[in-house]
Amino acid sequence: MASQKRIAKELATCTSSPPPGITVTLPNDSDLHKWHVTLDGPDGTVYAGGHFGLVVSLPTEYPFKAPTVTFATRIYHPNVTNDSPGAICLGLLKAENWKPSTKLVSVLEAVRALLVEPLPDDPLEARIADEFRSDRKEFDKNARTYVQRYAKGPVKFDGAGADAGEGAESASGSKKAGAGSGAAAAAAASGSGSGTGIDAYSYEDDAVDPATLHPAIREYYVQVQNMLRQASQSRNAHSSGSAPAAQGDSQNADEHGAAD
Repeated sequence: MASQKRIAKELATCTSSPPPGITVTLPNDSDLHKWHVTLDGPDGTVYAGGHFGLVVSLPTEYPFKAPTVTFATRIYHPNVTNDSPGAICLGLLKAENWKPSTKLVSVLEAVRALLVEPLPDDPLEARIADEFRSDRKEFDKNARTYVQRYAKGPVKFDGAGADAGEGAESASGSKKAGAGSGAAAAAAASGSGSGTGIDAYSYEDDAVDPATLHPAIREYYVQVQNMLRQASQSRNAHSSGSAPAAQGDSQNADEHGAAD
């Protein structure tokens, strides 16, 4: 599917050249549609020193439908629900604002930017937003308390967005994206994606140099690219040879009819 191709490319980019303070892993190597992201609290903010888990869920309609991003780690923030689901209010993820050309690396950078500069005028937690505006000292104290209570030590993804029975998983212990993911590679490379209008902008820009990739995903990425190249060559060969074949079939039919 074209969606799988797009996600495979973006996963390679986010793994080889991740934004500062961000690490991306796959909890299940055969499922490209669910990412575990570890976000380090930006220096100079009340979240500094904390490690926050994000769960990125990509719909089958991606990139024509926006991903869902939630905090697996509790955080005191006006734009994140103050509960275990950890829903995020982020303008570019809203249905009316989402654009298929938006890359996941931009989404992750936008989430990090929220930790640098919260947006109290577009809150999910009105009380925290009011506190941020009217009593910044109290807000800072509460935010730091949450960091100490919930965001120290290994990140656990057994809360928001985790599968039942998946268990606690630290960023260092997560399986690296692409390791042993032959099934994911096959799924990503299957199908031509014709008629979707997606390949042009998802594969002709910012190509990834395999030499820069983590060894665990280098073979996987090269395999996907080779299969895509073979599929493209096959389509081109079929397209150029289909007209003469059709003409030959017509001539054979005419000869057969004359003989009868």
